[in-house]
Amino acid sequence: MQDDGTSAVTFQKNGAIVGRAVVTPVGELRLESDSLRRAAALRRTVEKACRGLLTAHRRAETDPLETLLDEGAFVDAEDFDDSGWRCC
Repeated sequence: MQDDGTSAVTFQKNGAIVGRAVVTPVGELRLESDSLRRAAALRRTVEKACRGLLTAHRRAETDPLETLLDEGAFVDAEDFDDSGWRCC
C-alpha cells in the first residue's frame, strides 16, 4: 500500500510483467498494461474472477510517451537528437 492509500498488484506470466491492477482509496479498480491484447486478457480474467462485484466499466487508452511528457519526465524536446536519443 502506498502513502495515499492506493494498492497495486503486478501480474506476471512466465517471468514477464503483463499488467498491473491498482485499487484507489475510493475503491476504483484500474487495470494497466503496455499492450491492448494483454489489457483485454487481463480485463477478462478480472471480470471472471469478480463476476457480480464490479458495478461499472470504463475503458481508456493512453499513450505512455504523452504521459511521461505531461509529468515532466523530459525537460525539453531540444534535449534529444533526431534519433530520439538524449544528447549532451
